[in-house]
Amino acid sequence: DLDTQSAAYLFSIAEEEGMLPTGAIKQIDIIAKGEKTDEGIGLDHGGVLGIQFSNNDKKVSLDHHQPWKAPHTSATKQVFNLFEKTGIFTEEVFNKHPYLKDLKNFVTIVDNFEHVTPPRGEKAFSFEDITQKYPNSLGAVYSHLPFGTVLKFIKEGKKPWTQFTEADLKQKISGKFAQEEDPENPGKYRFQKDEHGKLIPVTLKDIVEKTRVNVFNGLEKLKKRQQENDTAGIAQTTPEMGKVFFDVTREDGKGHVVLSNELSRMSGYDTFFQWNEQTQSFFVSSKKDLKGVFNKIKESTPGAKLVRGEMIV
Repeated sequence: DLDTQSAAYLFSIAEEEGMLPTGAIKQIDIIAKGEKTDEGIGLDHGGVLGIQFSNNDKKVSLDHHQPWKAPHTSATKQVFNLFEKTGIFTEEVFNKHPYLKDLKNFVTIVDNFEHVTPPRGEKAFSFEDITQKYPNSLGAVYSHLPFGTVLKFIKEGKKPWTQFTEADLKQKISGKFAQEEDPENPGKYRFQKDEHGKLIPVTLKDIVEKTRVNVFNGLEKLKKRQQENDTAGIAQTTPEMGKVFFDVTREDGKGHVVLSNELSRMSGYDTFFQWNEQTQSFFVSSKKDLKGVFNKIKESTPGAKLVRGEMIV
């Protein structure tokens, strides 16, 4: 998760610059989604907004997964603001690492889906933007790149929609990020290995082009799913959720629209609703405040959770 990695990176910079005790980074918890810990520094989890101390100050949470809707932020931004206000990030630190603000801004934008939300006054992104420009941007492929590569591009001044150059596209991406699309699970990637079992590096261009293929396939399937929803009489506009895209993952784990959350948002939908037949669970993501919707859902689904006022899981 880029937000968790970036927040932890800020701690490493503070430690490197002598502004935190050596070993502070070791107190950070990086745990599986949904898990909790009682001690240490919890980044990007805890269900709070900002910083919160608990368990007799043995646990510190820096998070933005509170139930209510609030101005967009990120764990990275929470750490950045804390270090800036407390003087841990001094002017000297910023002069030595001038890209830190850009890192904070980039992470906050992509973590809140701002880069795939149509600009104010626009209903949707153009077909050209979605199919040509988006796949060739850092905002589209950052999750398939090593953190060091993402950081390098941000240091060079790249924003979520900045287009890669020909020189960028020739760069090799190695290790576990050298992946190929899994033919059994479209939209998912698996490691590429040679006959000796070693990981094969790929270029950034390979990842961009695979993303472009997924975008085209996703748009085609999104249109088909929309027609199926119309035929089935599924409401696609509601007062509380606006324009809704309803997607389904079948019991075999397939059938869903590739990149459905991103593409539906870019195509002008306000809310994305996915039902998973395999796990008998759902996920809702919206630009709207979902508090009212959540209050209705929790009556029949007491285990549901409201996150940031924009997601229900």
